Amino acid sequence: MPKPRMTAAALVLALAACAPEQPADNGSGTARLVAEGNADEIVVPQGNGTDGNAAAPTPTNHGVNLAPDGLALVLQGGATRHIGFGLTREEAVRLVSAGLGEPESQDFNQECPGGALEEVEFDGGLGLSFSEGRFVGWDLNSRDDGRFTTAAGIGLGSTRKQLESAMAIEVEESSLGHEFHSGMLSGLLDSLAPTGKITALWAGNTCIFR
Repeated sequence: MPKPRMTAAALVLALAACAPEQPADNGSGTARLVAEGNADEIVVPQGNGTDGNAAAPTPTNHGVNLAPDGLALVLQGGATRHIGFGLTREEAVRLVSAGLGEPESQDFNQECPGGALEEVEFDGGLGLSFSEGRFVGWDLNSRDDGRFTTAAGIGLGSTRKQLESAMAIEVEESSLGHEFHSGMLSGLLDSLAPTGKITALWAGNTCIFR
């Protein structure tokens, strides 16, 4: 008895079944981002995947944390992407914009004590400083209203007791008032008492007049 012949359609199906399985595109459009100098993968949502364009990372909470050596973009699920001093202006603004939206204002101040700085301000009172195209500092103004904090929860309105429980600080009397320092992080307290509150925060090279 002659053996049954496989039809062309059946042959195509058989070959497809033997091919290596490819990741399915279920429309979630996720991509993997490896932060520079960090081997851990960070999953960054890419929108609904309908147009093929990569959307900005989706942050949780307020989107950006403060750090003595820069900032940190908070991604979905709690992972973070470090935005360190020295990063290019383009990359720093792109990453911060992913968490806070586009900048509200941009200015070039040639009268800063440490030299001319470009200043880019975002919603909520967070300002970024740039020198020669590089991210060199950040500062907060009173519009912040406790929105931005370090990973340890220190921000405007935190007490001296909370501050000292999170980091070692040095306090001095300056023309600005009760000024404290911890590495590249600096700020002002409205009182030297343990209940004294932080009224200003900045880090790196900023336009602070003394």
